[in-house]
Amino acid sequence: MRIQYCLVVVLVGACTNTKSEMASDTTSGSVPKVKSNACNLRVFSKEKVDIPVFSAVDSPEPIAMISWNEPGTIFQVTEQGTERLYFRSAEALGPRKSEPSLQGWIPKNLVSVNINMSEVSPSLQEPHPIFLRVSPEIESTVLQTYLQEEVAIELLGCQSSWVKLKVTMASEQQPQIGWLKQGDHCGNPLTNCP
Repeated sequence: MRIQYCLVVVLVGACTNTKSEMASDTTSGSVPKVKSNACNLRVFSKEKVDIPVFSAVDSPEPIAMISWNEPGTIFQVTEQGTERLYFRSAEALGPRKSEPSLQGWIPKNLVSVNINMSEVSPSLQEPHPIFLRVSPEIESTVLQTYLQEEVAIELLGCQSSWVKLKVTMASEQQPQIGWLKQGDHCGNPLTNCP
C-alpha cells in the first residue's frame, strides 16, 4: 500500500517521507491525503553559523553543511515540518558560490525574515502599516500594527506565502505571535523585497 501511495503522489508532484504528515480519508477510497504544509517564501540565514541540511524532516544526521557566507544565504522554502523547513534552492549573497543542486531540510531557528516596514505609501507619503494577524487570512483579526518600530523576530512557521512569527517590539516586553502576508515580510537581509 505504501508503494501505491507514493506512486500516486509522485504523479501530482509531491511526496512525503513521514507517516505523521499523512491523514486517512475514508470518503475517497483507500489513498491517504497528504497533510497541507506547503509554503512559498524566501528566508535568510540569520546566525553566523554553518547550517546543517537534512535529507528528511526527521533525519538525525545532516547530509551537508552550508557554510556561513557574509552577509548570508537566501533559501527558497516550499514546505515546513515541526522544527525544519524544506528548501529547493539556496543563493549565497557573499563571495562563496551556492550549491545549485542542494535541496533539503534546514532548522527553522537558523533562518528568518524581515518585517518590510520601510515601504512608504505613494498616495500618503507615510510608512505603510504592517498588520500582524491571528491567522493566515486577510480577513482575520489584527493583533498588532507596525509602522517604523524596532522589533525582534522569531520565525515559527509558514503557510502558503504567509509567515508565522513571534514579534517583540523594543518598547514592549510581551511578544505577539501572529501571521504576516506576502509583501509584509522579506526573505533578503539586504533589501526590502519590493
